[in-house]
Order: sequence, then C-alpha cells, then structure tokens
Amino acid sequence: MDYKLHFRLRTDKINRDGEHPLCLFYIHNRELLKIKTGFSIKNDDWDGSFPKSYLKNFKTIILSMDELEKNIKRYIEDYFDRNDRYPYTDELRSIIESQGVPKDKSPKEVQKENSIQNLFKEFINHSEIGSKKNSTIVVYKSTLLHWLEFEKNQKRTFSITDVSFGLLEDFGNFLKNSGKMYSTTGKYLKTMKTFLNYFVKTYKNIPIDGSYREVKIEREDENNFVVLDEYEYEQLRKSITYSEYVINKEKVVLNETERLIGKMFLFMCSTGMSYSDMLNLTFLDIHIHTEKLIKKKSDAFENYFAFIQYDRKKINKKTECVVPLFRHTIEILLSQLDPENFDILLEQNHQLPDRYLKGQLQQSLDQYKFGAITTNPSEYKVFKYIPSSKFNVELHKLCEKIQFNESIKITPKRKNAVVEIKKKYELISSHTGRRTYITFCLKKGVRPDVLMRTTGHIKMDTMKRYNKYTPQSINEEFEKKLIFEGTNP
Repeated sequence: MDYKLHFRLRTDKINRDGEHPLCLFYIHNRELLKIKTGFSIKNDDWDGSFPKSYLKNFKTIILSMDELEKNIKRYIEDYFDRNDRYPYTDELRSIIESQGVPKDKSPKEVQKENSIQNLFKEFINHSEIGSKKNSTIVVYKSTLLHWLEFEKNQKRTFSITDVSFGLLEDFGNFLKNSGKMYSTTGKYLKTMKTFLNYFVKTYKNIPIDGSYREVKIEREDENNFVVLDEYEYEQLRKSITYSEYVINKEKVVLNETERLIGKMFLFMCSTGMSYSDMLNLTFLDIHIHTEKLIKKKSDAFENYFAFIQYDRKKINKKTECVVPLFRHTIEILLSQLDPENFDILLEQNHQLPDRYLKGQLQQSLDQYKFGAITTNPSEYKVFKYIPSSKFNVELHKLCEKIQFNESIKITPKRKNAVVEIKKKYELISSHTGRRTYITFCLKKGVRPDVLMRTTGHIKMDTMKRYNKYTPQSINEEFEKKLIFEGTNP
C-alpha cells in the first residue's frame, strides 16, 4: 500500500494573529500523522499547496518545506528497503523522534543552513570528488574567498533566499571596485552562475529567484584597454632602476615594496608574461647562449643572446613560449640574482654595454644551474609570491606616485550605462604589462606570428585586439605611404 505526503494548514488550530500551523501530513493505511514545520500562516495566504509568493518570508518557508519533505521521504524509503513495506504512522513518529528532522528549526536556523557560503563550500567539496580539473577547483575556491570578502564588506551573511539580480550585480561591482579586471570579474560571476544553476537549482533542487541570470558579464571593447606609452614606460623604468628621479622638478623616493612592485610590472611590460606565469618563473627558465659572429675584415668574436623559455600555465594545451631578453629586462633579473651589486642601479650604469650585462647574467645563473641542488623550489623563483589582488592595489599606488594622471573616459558597453572619467593609474592592473608588451611589439613592426611565439597566443584573431590606432599612429602611417609628388611632407 502506497503512502501520501502533502502540506496542509491545521484549520482546527489558530493563534492570536489568526494564523494556522503548517504541517506535513503523512497518510498510510488510512492513518494520519501530522508533522510540524514550525511555521504558521493565515488561511488567505495559503493557496492549497504552497504559501502565496507575496509573503515576506515566502522563500524561507518554501526552503523549509522542501527540506522537511526530503528528509521524511528518506526515512520512509530507508524503512521500506529494510522491511519491504512502508512504516505505519506510529513507526514513522518513532523514527522522527529518534533521528530528528528540521521540523522544529526556526527560520533563522534554516536561513543559516542555506547560506550561500555554506552551500558554496558544499559545491566545492562536491566538485573535488567529481572529475573537475585542479585549475577549476582553484577558481571555485578563489571565488568563495572573494564572496566572503564581499559579505564582510556588506556586514552580513547572505542566504540562498537573497539571490537576485541586484545581489549578483552588487558582487560584480564590488570586484571591479576592488581593482579586478573585467575578465577576472567575469570569471567569478560565471562561477557564481554555475554554482546557482547546476548545484543549487539542479543538484540540490532548491528554488531560487532566477533573475540572477540576467546579470551581464561585461567585457572590454576590443581597443578600449589601457597600455603604457613610451614616455610612461621610461618613467616606470627610471623609478625602479634608480633610487631617485625627477618629475616636474620634484624628487620622488620609492620604498623597497614600491620598487619590487615596479620591477615586477616592468618585467611584464618587457616580456609579455602574465602575472601567474611570472610568479612561476624560475632562474632555470632563463638561458644564455653564445654564437660566433663574423664580420668582413674583422676577427671572429662571441656574442651572447639571452631568452626565457617556459610553458604557459593558463591554457589547456601546452604552449611553449620563447621570449628574448634585452637591457631593461636583464637589469631586473640581475637585481633579483645579485641584489648587492645590481638592486639599485646608478645613472651611469645605463652606459654599460648589453654584452657585459648578459655576461654578468650568465655568471649569476651558474650558481643555480651548476651549484648544489636545493629541495626548496621557491629558492629558484625569480619573484616572491604576492597575491594578485594585493599586487594591483599596490600597483595603483605606485602609478599614482609616478603621476600617471591622464584622464580617461570609460564608456561601458551596456545600454544606458553611465560614462565615467577616471585617472589612468586607477585602470592599470597586472595585465596592463602584457598588453603594453604586445602593443609595443606590433607598433614596432614585429610580425604577429613571431610575437605569438613569445606570448603563447594560439589564435591570430587575438592579436587584432592589440592594434591600437591612435590619431598619431594613423597620421604616421599616412605620412609614410601617401605623400605624393609635389606635396610638402
């Protein structure tokens, strides 16, 4: 004989507010068991199966009803598996009393159990047991950390019943205001949508407000990202290779942390490496080769050429990158390898020939390649680990100090969005270095296919985003190719 489970109001009972207790009725073998939910509802607010959606605590009640029904069904089915029949009402009552169900939990307790952070932790555990890649799990964990920071900023813990368009949009704005790039913000918002779509709704079968799906993942316009110009690049270089330098007749002094941030940023501007790849870079990835150069009417001599050879970390397909190293980049590497002699360069060091610097780099690298083997991989790392969020915050301060103060108009892609005016230092991030490198190389005429070998890009179309056509570059192109005879250049 089958059983029935359905929710009803106990109209035979009423409290001082005119509300009736909401119970889950278990009917089997012509017997009835009334299981309390802990909620009371007015008759006019009940549509026969569910509370009406205008109730203030509608979502909490729905979640509680769903949780209670799932637990009771589990008890019934477990009993059936053991005894080959469904429990009588007194038997089910005994099971409930001994095992317990969330029937006596207050709305606040239900709210806490269904907090977004608790469900997200369960989502991560569920993903780790499954076949998700380690890189995906890292993104999930990072998203959770940023969500916890968001809740701390909002001074409250959000429940799954709080999910809405506004909540997810507020989270996205919090990320952007924290200095996150559009791509990073989009990555975390996509993860939240995955969590809500496939874990909360599908796997956990928890009803939620679906308006969160309307939150748009903003992307930068193809040519609307920030890069350093040549003057700014030079000012950055001076700020970290010389202990003091002059801007607008004022002396700017950088502390040790600011110079380290500057060195790392300049290194990305000079090599095109992403932030994560740079943090994984070791001295074993740096190579110095020699070649015989023979010129007419001269003796043969040796010349050094230096390069970095590494595998990109952020793409599924293994892609080897080879990046040539020249003066500015070598200066940075020497300051990391031999800080006593090269940490703070003097102005006259700029006159040292490249061949000498590469020779010094070769000698400094030998201690790692031919010295005693260490079991601590971090000792081979070129740069110490700094979280990207902290790096970007410190980078903003540094660029403000160097006076990257150009005003830039920001026009979001979404319709009716408010146009913003920001200072350039506010828009600079770790990824600006990679973009600056690619933009410079294309401007100087480096072939895109060769450039892709240094950056690890797979698609040629990606390179097109970096062709930034300014009024100056357009004018220069026309001057080179469209100056006709009889006209004044």
